Amino acid sequence: MNTDLQVKQLDELSQMEQFQLKHFCKQHKQSLPNQHDLGGVLFLNSKLIGWVRLIMIQPNEHYWLRGLFIAPDYRQKGHAHGLMQQIPNLLQTGSTQNISITLFALAHLEDFYKRLNYRPVDCQQIPETLKKHWVKAKNDGKNWILLQKNLV
Repeated sequence: MNTDLQVKQLDELSQMEQFQLKHFCKQHKQSLPNQHDLGGVLFLNSKLIGWVRLIMIQPNEHYWLRGLFIAPDYRQKGHAHGLMQQIPNLLQTGSTQNISITLFALAHLEDFYKRLNYRPVDCQQIPETLKKHWVKAKNDGKNWILLQKNLV
């Protein structure tokens, strides 16, 4: 990533940065991360340009990548890829061995995630809590692809 870029964990944001995140999410019609979500916020020259949000499904075992967003003016510049590579640092665990991250990808983003070593997975291979979300999404007509990555 560019040296002018900085990733900050959600729980380490200053009051001003929290305000920036709230404004950013409202401006781009994105939901705010919840209090217990993990993740990071991407700044370029102190300007918030993106964020990634993870939800712990099973402590130190399984996480759901619930959201990744880069402001439209900053897309196609490698920022999402760089932010995704920071996920192991954002999980706040002593070790990332044997941790799985699952996501529901929009079809047009499948190749992006595959380049980051996420692979298709059957819904029978994910935790029951997450499976309920997947089944509901499919029943609601979402045309998402179920992908997973194991950190080593």
